[in-house]
Amino acid sequence: MLKVRFLVLFSLVCLSVQAANDKALCRADVLADRTKAQAERLLLRWTNALLELEITEGEDAGNVKCAACPDVHGRIIDAVWPLTWLWQETGEEKYLDAARDAVRWGETHMQQSDGSYKNDYKSEWRGITEFSQIAIGKTLLRFGDLLPKELCENWKDLFVRQTGYIYRWIGQPRGNLNVNYQAARPLCMELAWRITGEEEFRKCAVEQALQVLTHIGPDGLLFGESHPSDFSSPRGLRGIDMGYNVEESIPLLLEYAEMAGDGEVLERLLACAAAHLDFILPDGGLDNSFGTRSNKWSYWGSRTSDGILPMLSALARNGHPEALRAAKYTLDLYERCTNADGLLTGGLWYEEAGEPACVHHSFCHIKTLPDWIEADFSQLKDAACPPLPSEKPFGIKHYSSRDIYLVGTRNWRATVNNADNWFNRESQTTAGGSISLLFHRKAGLVLAGTSLVYKTDEPCNMQWQKQDSLTRSFTPRIEDGGFSNVYDKDATVSVRGGKRRVNVTVCGKLTDENGMKGAPFRIRYCFSGNKLRIAVTGKGRFVLPVIGTPSGKGSGISVHASSALSVEKTGRPDGYAFTPIAGLMGQYYTIPLNGRETRITLKYCF
Repeated sequence: MLKVRFLVLFSLVCLSVQAANDKALCRADVLADRTKAQAERLLLRWTNALLELEITEGEDAGNVKCAACPDVHGRIIDAVWPLTWLWQETGEEKYLDAARDAVRWGETHMQQSDGSYKNDYKSEWRGITEFSQIAIGKTLLRFGDLLPKELCENWKDLFVRQTGYIYRWIGQPRGNLNVNYQAARPLCMELAWRITGEEEFRKCAVEQALQVLTHIGPDGLLFGESHPSDFSSPRGLRGIDMGYNVEESIPLLLEYAEMAGDGEVLERLLACAAAHLDFILPDGGLDNSFGTRSNKWSYWGSRTSDGILPMLSALARNGHPEALRAAKYTLDLYERCTNADGLLTGGLWYEEAGEPACVHHSFCHIKTLPDWIEADFSQLKDAACPPLPSEKPFGIKHYSSRDIYLVGTRNWRATVNNADNWFNRESQTTAGGSISLLFHRKAGLVLAGTSLVYKTDEPCNMQWQKQDSLTRSFTPRIEDGGFSNVYDKDATVSVRGGKRRVNVTVCGKLTDENGMKGAPFRIRYCFSGNKLRIAVTGKGRFVLPVIGTPSGKGSGISVHASSALSVEKTGRPDGYAFTPIAGLMGQYYTIPLNGRETRITLKYCF
């Protein structure tokens, strides 16, 4: 009896604490204070971890060592803004010294004669000059009068040389230029005008901003992560990548619009940014499972971009207080993904998988934290912060720019992907009506599609896993030799249902990577209650990688099938599969198919 009373009291206490937490999440002033404190902690933790790794001798002095990658990373100069900001906030000279050393390393090793900067030792790509120019420009604009005179003059000279390259580059044909580089240009030119006073730069900023606005689709999503950026597939679909959109393109455009006082551009961008809130998950994750560049998906965003906080800040200050809740979830996720050494890892379970953190994530994402810390949310003091779209049942949403369907019932949030175009072959994750993401409101992430073939096509921007020689795809799919539903670009998807129950039917033909058609297939999904029922008709086998870790993280989902269900062991000591994409771990279930309908059920057990 005593035990029962204790359990009842304990449950009541837990419910009371949860209710208090839920209530706090609804108050804008509480969320603003909490998130600013979190951002301050993370800024110091990540930055000090990077300083511990600073190279102090030899030709790479001023850069930082990376335990995950064989080479140093070329974009360390981007950290000049947050390092100088910390110098001013704390008064500690070590931060300014680190900023000076990082810039000097970039000038010595990455700077080219035309003022551009290379991406790294292994890449001749110069587009990243825009991002270092922005970091230097923000630093000069804010702290130029406070810097030592010689250092300020050196950085201004560097900024002018970078600006000259960017301005000349803008005059060239766009060709294969992705939209994220086009989106950075307005801010580059606005900063150039403010620092140099040359009027042609401001005119150029306005022109570039209007050009990028043409890349907003009818569903509100920004497209252009493709070659060329205005590419349209045979079915009229666009190149869209959530990671690049919310962590780079939209934040940089919003920063330009607010700095320049361009109300027209700001209004359109805020509507575009609000549409992207649909893809933020209740645990702070970003659904980029269908993105054209999702081989760089890092669950919180993308491997080499800067972070979502500036976009959320602009939304929160302009009529979307729910963005404060999204920021709290994002910062919580950043903390979960920070390892014992104080570095931001590339996804959920790098540390548990025994995989090191690439320093690129930390020195890029510290760039956005000062802006969040300084944001003025005072006008939201009495505002309520409603739930995110992913936290509410909405039934079905269709995004025509990429032909994806979002499913939102009481317990499930899913993405069914029927896209037909990718940045390159290595970045293809899902198509043919596959579930590219499945999230349960209590169990968390259950399924997530990743690249069919993992290849580091950007050697210094991606990393291999070290505990297994094979990186497996986590995309749920039919396989029959070299044929699969995920290669079918002509599949048809039909949906019906509402907030309580959604049914999705996919029909098509198994296809190989060269487009050759094979046997027909059909997959039916039924989302209802705590169950997802999958009925598969086809040949070969159904591969179902269910996310979770050996220690039980991500568990709570049982799997049942009407035919033999087996778990495929991997080369890791624990037998689990791991992928550097989003840092996922899981068990690799396979179910044989015999041409007749095979039924599979995923159920939340607790």
